[in-house]
Amino acid sequence: MPNQFHTAVGFKEIRYEDIALVKGITEWMLNEWYFQNPRIIFNVRNISSILSSRRRIGWFVGAHDEVLLHQIFQYFKDFGDAHRVRTIVVDYDEYANDPSSLAPLFAFLGEPFRPDLVADATGQRYVP
Repeated sequence: MPNQFHTAVGFKEIRYEDIALVKGITEWMLNEWYFQNPRIIFNVRNISSILSSRRRIGWFVGAHDEVLLHQIFQYFKDFGDAHRVRTIVVDYDEYANDPSSLAPLFAFLGEPFRPDLVADATGQRYVP
């Protein structure tokens, strides 16, 4: 739970194999019975890059995987549109190239955006 050192806690999951599971998990995460003031950050990435990454680590990648990823990303967008106060979508390809694109995420979380710290954490060079 959050304390004087941490204002938020969370977990990440990136390997979904079923759209029904994605829907069930996101609905569950917004349930305030389990989580106080829940927020969901959807992290998306270029689908071709995801599939290439999976192949590189030896995962089987079938035709269904690309279709599933398109369905999941569309669900993230639709769910986010329906729950704007509780959700945000960030794009890996954007923030990997431009860490300042994470500024809206910090605003969403109610935290100050420190480009120098973000650049340091992402391995980018910060030039004020």
